[in-house]
Amino acid sequence: MYFHTLLTPLLLLLPSISTAIDILLPLYLYPGQEASAWSDIFSTISTHPAVQFQVVINPNSGPGTTSDLTDENHIAGVSKLNSFSNVTTLGYVLTGYGQRDNALVNADVDVYASWSADLRIDGIYFDEVSNDRTQQNYDRMEVLSGHARESIESAWVVFNPGYRAPEPLFAFCDMMVEFEHPLADYQAEGILEQIP
Repeated sequence: MYFHTLLTPLLLLLPSISTAIDILLPLYLYPGQEASAWSDIFSTISTHPAVQFQVVINPNSGPGTTSDLTDENHIAGVSKLNSFSNVTTLGYVLTGYGQRDNALVNADVDVYASWSADLRIDGIYFDEVSNDRTQQNYDRMEVLSGHARESIESAWVVFNPGYRAPEPLFAFCDMMVEFEHPLADYQAEGILEQIP
């Protein structure tokens, strides 16, 4: 219900928008019995086939530790998401603002990459990406992004520092999340004026 309420105002605007639109949707809600809690999402995706949805799934603060998804409700939900041609399924991976060991980050990517074909993940959503303006940070994110692209064929890579990112980081991802607050806050902070 929450996601339906969230998406409805945006989707009402779609008929008046002439350019392509993508929606990044962090779907951190447990899917419920046979993914019933995600039914509004499935309906919205089905109703708007011209909209590309990048849906972030987060079964267990990442993929968990098993080589395949074992929760039947997540299996039903991810399989259903993957049945839509306008959905890119992204696996949630925590980077800890540069504090989480690369081996642990890569291990999460490897778990997602090992999931069976019907549970395939199309890319990785790296959360808590450091926005430090250091070569060490740039090198780290290049390595993590590279591992995701090597592990998942044609991987879509998203970085989420949650704040304005240093320009060099953009070279290593397909999408950057730079703001996670209401539009009014975005406008008040003058973010658009700061973009080069």
